[in-house]
Amino acid sequence: MASQSIMLSLGSKKRVCRRPRGRSSSTTAGRPDWRLLPDNVIVLIGDRFLADNDLDYYIDFRAACATWRRATDDPKRHGGADPRFQPKAWAVQKHFGSPHLNRVVSMVNLKTCRLVTREIPLLGNYRYINATDAGLLVLWDGGMPPWQPCRALVLNPLTGSMAFFSVPIFAEGIRAVAVNTSPLMLFASNLFDFLGWADLDSQDFEEHRVRYPDLLANMKLFAGDIYVVNWSGSIFSTASDAIVADEGAQPQQRSAEMIRMNPTTIHAASWLREGHPHYYLVESAGELLLVTRSTAGGQAALVHKVDTVNKVLEPMVSIGSRAIFINKVRSFSVDANMFPAVEGGCIYFVETLANLFHHGIIASSVRLADQRQEDIMQFGFQGQFGPPTLVEVLADHCRYTPEHELEHYYGWNWDDDEI
Repeated sequence: MASQSIMLSLGSKKRVCRRPRGRSSSTTAGRPDWRLLPDNVIVLIGDRFLADNDLDYYIDFRAACATWRRATDDPKRHGGADPRFQPKAWAVQKHFGSPHLNRVVSMVNLKTCRLVTREIPLLGNYRYINATDAGLLVLWDGGMPPWQPCRALVLNPLTGSMAFFSVPIFAEGIRAVAVNTSPLMLFASNLFDFLGWADLDSQDFEEHRVRYPDLLANMKLFAGDIYVVNWSGSIFSTASDAIVADEGAQPQQRSAEMIRMNPTTIHAASWLREGHPHYYLVESAGELLLVTRSTAGGQAALVHKVDTVNKVLEPMVSIGSRAIFINKVRSFSVDANMFPAVEGGCIYFVETLANLFHHGIIASSVRLADQRQEDIMQFGFQGQFGPPTLVEVLADHCRYTPEHELEHYYGWNWDDDEI
């Protein structure tokens, strides 16, 4: 009978699958109905996607059928602060140009080497400031002229979750951003003399300002705290002991007003400051590293582990199979075993847009073990043509390239009809 129901026993539970009307039982005989998977199997599949931070796969998986949606957690229902549904290791490249391209971002999963290109209509209504190291987008709600401060918006490009901050933010001049999700807090810096942070309801940024020669060189969110290194090689952070209201009471959740920048290491040793070096902070395999590169020829690139508890630097002679991509604004590391054409044990110092445009140099690769250095040339710069290499893609994600710089170097005059 067309309306007959088939009862399937799945452990201690029973599910009912209705046959479509007008079809005989022979049309579905021997064909599994994947909607009837046990709940624990459905949850395990979803958890596998979340373990790799493939949030888009998880959302597509839930969209397949109502049974799978009921068995798994809804990212929107659990709010934007649930760490399971936050991007953790996605490098983001914002496209610029025509109105269509302005709504497009490319993202690389730094754990699995998966490239995703997404069109986000919301980018047509908001101005782009930058992306966090994890992959969140920090926007502002328009405003002309560009120097007019407008409120900030944090967007999860994989789930669509949004958080509006009350604090006004200047889009021009902000070069690095970070978002701590527990509690939700926005950090922004011009990587010069200003670092600010704010809660959702903050009316103004709490500020940390510095003067020459201790200007800010690099910023990194690590283990829920912000770490910055200055031109002298000193590291400061928001790390501090938990704040307790009364003796025996539970620690209070930190707010923007409670946070202060505290010394983590005081001034790098004199031998670390030889040759007017540049300092970079990067997280690699769960550790915070300080990378030092001298501007003088013949000086070695150095890597130190930052012991955030004892506030000391521990020298490292190897980074194993990891490869580190470094730029003043964004730095990250990947497992070279997962990324073809990326050499493990190497540090890729990503060049500026000016060097790329004039000399075709994407990055200078330094192998930590023997300090062998090699310039990675842009594919096509010397007469070769084809799709971008993986190193080019990662370097582009690492390099901060605001729209006005692209227009300056390439002289782009976009016409939407040409795209």
